[in-house]
Amino acid sequence: MKVINWGLRLKQILEAKGMSQSELANQTGLSESYISRACKGHFKGIQQHNFELMARALSMTSTELSRELKGNNSYTLPKETPEKILDRFRISMPATVPIYEEFPFHAGISVEPADFIAIVKNRVRGKMLEAYTVRGQSLEPEIKEGDIIVVDRDGEIDNGDIVACLVDSMLHLARLRKIAGEAYLENNHGRMKLEEVQLAVPVIEVRRRLK
Repeated sequence: MKVINWGLRLKQILEAKGMSQSELANQTGLSESYISRACKGHFKGIQQHNFELMARALSMTSTELSRELKGNNSYTLPKETPEKILDRFRISMPATVPIYEEFPFHAGISVEPADFIAIVKNRVRGKMLEAYTVRGQSLEPEIKEGDIIVVDRDGEIDNGDIVACLVDSMLHLARLRKIAGEAYLENNHGRMKLEEVQLAVPVIEVRRRLK
């Protein structure tokens, strides 16, 4: 695939600001592979929304970043259709997620939420989002009793992820560890095999209540 100069220029801007590709990915919510491909110039253009996320993470305006990219090669933002502009507007709106006091995971059970929480859509990985109030100290001090966790019912879990799991019909929080090919869930109470829990989903956000 042809490599164009603006990708190299983006890499140079990152180096000048002392920011790694991984840090840019974390601050924008874009994948590391996407950032890597962008720095190699594997895209003819970057979607407007993604371009704005990069500019914001680099403490620049879109115009400033576009001007910097032109230092090596002419780069212009791709033109957007009205449909794409509308889609970008929808993505920028916060998603409303229900907060539940108990942890039934709604296995056919109708439960009214206690409250709602807003979450930025560009950080959302799935559509089945639920929030729960933490009870217990299974992952203190990282997650404390009374904190609110947002889980992605459709999300996949990977090594190192914080996981909300159902054990004996109760919520437990743990971190996934892969040891010698086996997947374990570890917390302050010990270690258990992933296959031993009733249900496990990734925690994608934690909110701390001040009171």
